[in-house]
Amino acid sequence: MRQPDREWIQKNLSSLTAYSDSLQQVGETEDEPEFGAWTALKLIVFTATVDVYSKIISNNGFDFYYVDAMAGSGITKLDEDEETLIGSPIIAGTVAHEPFSKMYLIEKNSERAEALRQRLDFAVEEIDAFTQSREECEVIEGNTNDVLPEIADRIRNRRGGTLKGTDEQGGAHHLAFVDNERVEVEFAAIRELSQMW
Repeated sequence: MRQPDREWIQKNLSSLTAYSDSLQQVGETEDEPEFGAWTALKLIVFTATVDVYSKIISNNGFDFYYVDAMAGSGITKLDEDEETLIGSPIIAGTVAHEPFSKMYLIEKNSERAEALRQRLDFAVEEIDAFTQSREECEVIEGNTNDVLPEIADRIRNRRGGTLKGTDEQGGAHHLAFVDNERVEVEFAAIRELSQMW
């Protein structure tokens, strides 16, 4: 591996471990799932995706939304190293160049959903880079296959009944993170969410 690549990975990996110990102490859960080492690389790629997406979209007049189909508790445990990383909802709220208009965070497990709420409270108060307001982070308890189809309507209602902008400019846009790890998201649910396009 080339040195610049290694440095980039190490820098991004260290950003995923920042605050992870503190977040782990907030809203503890009994059955936090554990993931393999590839998850760290996936979260690094996700970090880069949020970075590029938010830079482009925020500069083009869009209201932009974040949808996390399986948000989890706000942290990610790796089973091999007993390492804890910040999870996708915290990454999205930290890395985005401008705050998302709203973050819709779907979690089926009620204990993890409550832990996520508490960890979002912590992130708003304690993590300077977390730019989202707590009011714009909605944790939705439920099966993602039932909730995803409702998100386009929620955004449409929030925007006065439309997803379009004015004079061919702006409008609503979203970044959806659908991490099909251990849970099957049905294609029909994703198709419903894609109605925003």
